This record gives sequence, structure tokens and C-alpha cells, in this order.
Amino acid sequence: MKVLILTSLLIILTTGCTNANNEESATNNISTNDSATNPAVEEIIVSHIPASPDVFELTEEEILIYTRFKEELSTSVFEGISPFSIARIHIQAGIDGNWKAEYIMFSEVGRERTLEEWESFFMEETIYVDPNMLADMANSMFSLMQEGIFEQVSDTEAHILFQDIYGETLIFRFIRNNQGIWEVRYNPIDFV
Repeated sequence: MKVLILTSLLIILTTGCTNANNEESATNNISTNDSATNPAVEEIIVSHIPASPDVFELTEEEILIYTRFKEELSTSVFEGISPFSIARIHIQAGIDGNWKAEYIMFSEVGRERTLEEWESFFMEETIYVDPNMLADMANSMFSLMQEGIFEQVSDTEAHILFQDIYGETLIFRFIRNNQGIWEVRYNPIDFV
């Protein structure tokens, strides 16, 4: 049951959510519109999210990089940036419901959808989640990512191994592009 719940949370966090105000935020203090919350989904998920003393939030440097990336929408802003920061910015884009930024961060290698299909998929699915709940999920699943281990497995592939607050080991995968910049692999997160 725990794996099923965690998998559901991973899908929501790594694929974005609908922000009812359609505003982008570089922090987890996202305003919410109560009419955009699906109480049935929220009740099921919230009851399985423990309080975590750890907080997932971008560093000041990551906020600046994320802001620049949202303006330029080019992965070239990630040149020389730590894969840990790239992963965290990608997660934040998903929390913010910033479909375009999240999609552009994916490596072109292995993409299964076009940007239009990506946006349409989430608009059709109409995932209504309270942004505060997303912050809690990010806290429980990704707050310890920085303590993970980066492993480069080839010239073009790498991953971060880390644990969530439950002690489950997760993997976040990358692919290096032709400019030498680490990009997020399509469907990057899985349990080990």
C-alpha cells in the first residue's frame, strides 16, 4: 500500500499539477482556490503523508536559476549547474504546474509526447490538488535529495540515489545533451 501511495505522489510531483490561479511560484507558498481541490483525492493522500521536519525548498541560487530558466525557456541556463539543483528545479516546476518549463527540462532522448500532448494530457486529466498538500508531499519525498549520491554511469547518463523520509530509496535520472548539460530523463524517478 505504501509503495502504491508513494508512486501516486511521484507521478503528481514529477508531472505537475493544476494551479487554479495559473500562477508560477518559486517557493512552496502557493495560493490556492478551494474550488480546485478534489476532496476525495486529497483525503486519501493526506492521510498517508506524515509530518516532516524537513522542508523541500529551492536555495536562493536555485530560485534565481529557475526564474532565469522560466524567462528564457532554454536548458542552456543549466550549464555548469549541479544535477542536484537541476532535479530540484524540475520538481519545483511540477509543483508549480509549470508544464512548459517542466517539459523543456526533459531530455529530447526518450520523450514520449510533444509539448502540446504533454499539456493536453494534464489538462484532460484535470488533476486537482491543493498546493499545500503538494508541498507536504515534496517535503516527505524530496527534502532529503541533497543528501543523495550522484553517480555518472556513462558519458551521457547519470542519476541521483536518495532516500525519502520513509527510508525508501529513489533514483532520479539524467541524460547529458550535446552541449554537456545534464537534462532530466523523461520519467526520471523510480524506486530502487
